[in-house]
Amino acid sequence: MAPKGLVAFDLDGTLLDQDGRFFPGALVAVRALREAGYRLAVNTGRLAAGFALEAAVGKGVKPPFIEPAATRRLHALLSRHRFPADVLTASRVRLHLAGAPPPDLAEHVAKTGTPSFPVDPEALLAHPPLTVWLAGIPAWAWGQAAGLLDGEISAEIHGPYEGRLYVGLRPAGRDKGTALAELAEQLGLSRERTVMVGDGRNDVAALATAGLGIAVGGAVPEAKAAARVVVGEPGGDGLLAAVEAIRMRLG
Repeated sequence: MAPKGLVAFDLDGTLLDQDGRFFPGALVAVRALREAGYRLAVNTGRLAAGFALEAAVGKGVKPPFIEPAATRRLHALLSRHRFPADVLTASRVRLHLAGAPPPDLAEHVAKTGTPSFPVDPEALLAHPPLTVWLAGIPAWAWGQAAGLLDGEISAEIHGPYEGRLYVGLRPAGRDKGTALAELAEQLGLSRERTVMVGDGRNDVAALATAGLGIAVGGAVPEAKAAARVVVGEPGGDGLLAAVEAIRMRLG
């Protein structure tokens, strides 16, 4: 029997709290949707940091890694500027630049259980990156460095926070929205039968792409603006309200 629809969830801030634990009611909401006949998916930016990449590869999904020419540009950028960088690779190895670890790396490693290894920029050429996070770099420095990239890499910029930026670099034209659309096509579902539930800036594309985008309480303003429905806090009754909104829309 074909699923009623596809419901994709973000992880951090949507299903999981800041300590990586399920919000109260999260598993109840997920179970209710599964029992109602929906296909469920995790639409996450964690990739190599956690289980998502291994699960995707096991299903035959080809990871969207940064192409070699663009990787060489990344290598030139990091060689010149030595920004603190968290590199998630298609070979499932997590790397950071020797002598320049991101400021919250140890905390994130403990949270995800995925170790990170210090390397020189040349290692990027041997490990095609999926995403690269530049953490806490001066805004003025990014203005100088951005010209080293090209149209094959998109930059997701957070901040500035006290004059510093957090910049996510990934293949251009690939985001949570394209992932949702591709999975729906594999399942034979129209866009109108898809749902995205999220809270962050990197959820915006999927919230806008889905037939029904749902932002949970605490979502960034951009996510709320892209969503069709905004529910309460996921630590309260927000996820159960999301289930009700999905069943009202899709049955």
